[in-house]
Amino acid sequence: MRFFPLLLLPLVLACQPAQSPKTNDAKAQRDAERVVRLVAADPLLGNVPQICPIAVYDKKPSLGASGTDCTTNPKLCLEQCNLGDDNACFDVAQVIENGGLTGDGERTYSLYIAGCALGDANACVNAGATVKNGSWANQAPKAAASAKCQFQTYRRMCDDGAAWGCYMVAAEYLRTDGFVAQSDAKYEAALRRACQISSTSGACSDRFR
Repeated sequence: MRFFPLLLLPLVLACQPAQSPKTNDAKAQRDAERVVRLVAADPLLGNVPQICPIAVYDKKPSLGASGTDCTTNPKLCLEQCNLGDDNACFDVAQVIENGGLTGDGERTYSLYIAGCALGDANACVNAGATVKNGSWANQAPKAAASAKCQFQTYRRMCDDGAAWGCYMVAAEYLRTDGFVAQSDAKYEAALRRACQISSTSGACSDRFR
């Protein structure tokens, strides 16, 4: 089961920039630092794409679980990611996030965008959430940070069956500075849709099960 740490924020706060959750696990931090170095040196993934996730998204069947433990073998996961394995891109990005490093947004965004381009709707959602809630050493991509990009990315992924995309759409209807007007009715509709997609997902609130 996939875990989405950057998305597990109260909906009333989900629209505000936030730091990645920090961990006291020294091993997780070392693992994350190792992956960050590998991604930075990778000729394909080392640069931060200056693009909105929805611009690269290409819905296609997933290859399924890569079967590789990206914590113990991140180099292989990066190779699999570059060869078209959307799950490997996502899973190795999670290794970085789990380390709770400051300024890791550049590297996780590159990996999530790679997964997004390979058709992983959840990777697209996390790419958007990384821009909004992640920790960035430098400025996040302007195209991805725009209110229009944020909303359109989450809405498309929700439409394509990503429960977390619906969760983030709901958050967009609470924003005072968003691309769409605030709406309690549409906020609730998006959360209901998340539960329709997956009643067991963390994106599904008990209120709407």
